[in-house]
Amino acid sequence: MTLKTNVFLWVFLATAVPIFTLTLYATSYSENLYLADVHRDIGESLGNVASEIRRRMLLERELLEGLTLAPILRDFIPVLNARAEDKQHPESLSRIQRLEDFLESFQTIIPSMSDLRILDAQGNTLVMVKSGRHSQSFMTDPQTLTYVEEPVDDNAFTLYLKGLAPNEFGYTLLPQDAIDAVTLEHAPVFDTVLALGETQHTVGYLIAKVRRDPIDRVLHVTPRLYKGKLLIAEINSDDPQRDGLILYDDSNDITLGSDRLGVEKLWESHPDLYNTAQLELFGYLDSPNGEMRTYYAEFLPYSDQFLSWVVATRIDLSNLSAPFQRIRIAIIAFALLSLLGSLLIARLGASRIARPVMDLAGKLSRYAKDERQLRVKLQGPKEIQRAGTAFNDMAETLEEAERERDQAQATMLQQAKLASLGQLAAGIGHEINNPINNVLSLSKLIERSLSDDDQHLRKDVTSVREEALRASRIVNAILNFARQVPPEYSLFEVEPWLQETLALLKQEALERGVSLKLDLEAQYLLEGDRDLLEQTLINLLLNALQATPQGSSIDIVVTRHQQELEISVYDQGPGISANEIGRVFDPFFTTKPTGQGSGLGLSLSLGIVERHGGRLHIQNRSPGGVKATIILPRVVEIAEHAMNTPPREPLQ
Repeated sequence: MTLKTNVFLWVFLATAVPIFTLTLYATSYSENLYLADVHRDIGESLGNVASEIRRRMLLERELLEGLTLAPILRDFIPVLNARAEDKQHPESLSRIQRLEDFLESFQTIIPSMSDLRILDAQGNTLVMVKSGRHSQSFMTDPQTLTYVEEPVDDNAFTLYLKGLAPNEFGYTLLPQDAIDAVTLEHAPVFDTVLALGETQHTVGYLIAKVRRDPIDRVLHVTPRLYKGKLLIAEINSDDPQRDGLILYDDSNDITLGSDRLGVEKLWESHPDLYNTAQLELFGYLDSPNGEMRTYYAEFLPYSDQFLSWVVATRIDLSNLSAPFQRIRIAIIAFALLSLLGSLLIARLGASRIARPVMDLAGKLSRYAKDERQLRVKLQGPKEIQRAGTAFNDMAETLEEAERERDQAQATMLQQAKLASLGQLAAGIGHEINNPINNVLSLSKLIERSLSDDDQHLRKDVTSVREEALRASRIVNAILNFARQVPPEYSLFEVEPWLQETLALLKQEALERGVSLKLDLEAQYLLEGDRDLLEQTLINLLLNALQATPQGSSIDIVVTRHQQELEISVYDQGPGISANEIGRVFDPFFTTKPTGQGSGLGLSLSLGIVERHGGRLHIQNRSPGGVKATIILPRVVEIAEHAMNTPPREPLQ
């Protein structure tokens, strides 16, 4: 035996055998880690399914909550209130018709809510819109407020409704929807209920029957990890009829929207899963023959119901172990080749793999030390390039998330400041109201004591009373702002309103030597609170007057963009510094000298514009000065309004 052969045998025995042993052990260890990762991944997948279902239900709830803010639905509260007192509201029939038309339009735009109902305090249906069409009353007397469905005869349902406080959400099943009329099977998803009323007095209920198709689509596109079969069932120990109800099952092609006629309950088809799920919220169990493994997670779909849904996925264990069986065979077959080639490949691999990996690790460490502009240069094999791409994507995502977080924090801070301003405005408003009332009373007494010859003095007293009334309206507007009372909307012409507002500031503009120029491209009608909007525009014009030097002008430009009216005020002042422009809407922040401003004008103006559904922007412009812009919805040209308004019928 030659020396070369001996060296080869010693090297083989010293390296190949340990490599075989170590590799087989590493494979078994990796398989355990792999199964642990599978356990974690499937748990996250099941959690994502539960989160998507909850998110979908929360979306329906937010839509329902937003629906209650509609003025038409608010106008219907008095009808329900009269109904609760066994009275007939004089406009009940017309308001029902308007509400039906509104709900039909709403359902056409938001088709995810298949049925919308308005119930009175006793749980009887007054209004029902289904598939974009309202239901007619089965009563024949047109002068009586009637029901569109048979009166409810279910004490448990009525007691549940009475337990809801005004503006409180709940989940239940309408008696007429609890059981499918064709299959006699239980409905899979509860209806969403929102109690209507004021303070602590509930006068009715808004109920939405959520369509099952969107949830089915979400479940359909949910990834099935490791070729698993998705299963969802209800655990409801308080209701034996629904306990174990299977809601979704890939194996039997059962969806929320399909018929479940003859489908077994969970405790019949999967008794082990039914029993285990009631003991542990998350876990897995293997079938008796060891061929299948079922992972499951339990969650609460409804906030006020003591029932849970079990989300499970059934996976063939051969799909999990097959990769490692092939790996073991490959290890034995190619171990010798790996031994001979590893020495040669190690040197080449170090230059192609180790270097970019170390570069990536170093930049990860530096990025963790706030070097946020750092990015990885893509190099090496594709896998490492993907890791570098993932790092770059992560850095970009984190930067975007930080920007969104800062913006959200700024918005929350502004809302908190406006809330504090509202409380302060309420206190000040109440204190100012008393002296204003005294001025009004005394002006009336003085006017009564004047003779007919004192016309000049009478005119002065009248002016005092009118200004006191105007101040009273402003104080009331401040109190309304503090109470967040909606504006008193009316339709008014924009040009006369602008002219009147500019007339109030004409004298001050003359004293400052500043001219006011109005540029209005057309005649418009605007829907809003005339006095509040006038106060907002006056605040912007006063700021512009105080900033504009003598001999300059202030331009007021009015334009229309689709259904929005834009009123821009351009001054010729020095502008606002970059450090201060982000704080202009803060209460009590002002750039004016002491005694020339309180810093409340723009805060109040912002609140008024936002309650109108509009926006208020303050920005510097080139070469100098500030542009203040009010953007308001609900605007129309007078010519369009005249064309769209039907002529009145002649009196008979």
